[in-house]
Amino acid sequence: MPNELETKNRLLAARYGTDFDLTSTPVAWNETLDLLVRHRTVRKYLVQPVDDALINTVAVAAQSAASASNLQTWSVVEVRDPATIREISAVCTQPHVAAAPAVLVWVADFSRVQTIAETTGENAESIQYVDTLLSLVLDVGIASQNAVVAAESLGLGTVYLGSVRNNAQRISELLDLPHLTIPMVGLSVGWPDPSEDADIKPRLPLKTVLHHEKYDTEAFGPALEEYEPISAEYYRRYNLGESWTERVHERAVDGRSERNKAYMTQWLKDQGFSLT
Repeated sequence: MPNELETKNRLLAARYGTDFDLTSTPVAWNETLDLLVRHRTVRKYLVQPVDDALINTVAVAAQSAASASNLQTWSVVEVRDPATIREISAVCTQPHVAAAPAVLVWVADFSRVQTIAETTGENAESIQYVDTLLSLVLDVGIASQNAVVAAESLGLGTVYLGSVRNNAQRISELLDLPHLTIPMVGLSVGWPDPSEDADIKPRLPLKTVLHHEKYDTEAFGPALEEYEPISAEYYRRYNLGESWTERVHERAVDGRSERNKAYMTQWLKDQGFSLT
């Protein structure tokens, strides 16, 4: 059985696609870090339900996350009805979602704040400001990531579905979302099928993202030279494309995915987010 150091070396090597020099870059370790570093996307699930206790536990973990000013401006809608999951899968244009035993849709939710304001005959003025929207989005991100960690600690697998925003109006209709809410991201949840051909995805070298005292603009170029062949090997192995830079061009430089969501500026305003 491998000891802790062997496990750490193996997982860090998988996370970065190359041997990790623990001498020059020491990394602490425990069971939680082991769980975090071995995270991977799971798109193939066993035909086995996810019961109430598991969903409740994931939600408790999400509610234990930090929240801006403790306003608690998020909600989550758990979906286990196969017909609704198929509808969500169609919006996402991701067929694998249809086979998930559960989908959690994380919602930026200002409706409760507005309800409280209305008890004194007022409106929540802060909704008109972009910073409020940013706080809502951040709350969703923090809470949903707590949920992912909790789910994985229970043996479940997950994959985020930003594609629910392909048609936020349709998702809102499916889930009966009220005014002043935004379906931000879905999360398919289930028991990982061990036959799935997948593994830990290598990330950019640590020096690319960890800066000391000031942002180091010179770090990225050399790090990208190291990372590109590592990412290319992984992407080709799993038929995900040619490399990380190709993915950046496809998803960010070209902008096709985001053009499909251009409707959201007006839709957010119609939902009550004036974005001043």
